[in-house]
Amino acid sequence: MSQLPEAKLDVLLARHAALEAEVLGQVSAEHYVRMTRELAELNPVVEAVKAWRAIGAEIADLDTLIADAATDADMRAMAATGITRLIECGPGKVLTGMNRRIEKGLECLALEDPASLEAVLTATKGAPNA
Repeated sequence: MSQLPEAKLDVLLARHAALEAEVLGQVSAEHYVRMTRELAELNPVVEAVKAWRAIGAEIADLDTLIADAATDADMRAMAATGITRLIECGPGKVLTGMNRRIEKGLECLALEDPASLEAVLTATKGAPNA
């Protein structure tokens, strides 16, 4: 996926998990302070690594869909039946992103968390067959 040292990232993630577990145990106040400082330094890095890996997985999913010649035809066929809105359920926005490229006439909404649920409910309120 990239040129980042995956093995080193795995070590970093493992250290973070070990610190989280150790903080919950019985340790001296001094040791606790050292661990929480290290955790505070690692937290943004760990979040960035997780986000980077999630994006990599999404890119791989998109590559798979793009390679499938039937995907474009399926999206266009749905639009031809009169469907005007698609709601993608689950983590990520792979189909939503692809559809914006394939069939611009369809409204695409991604439902992946509580905030996006509110957006979908607002967008579909009062809509026929919503």
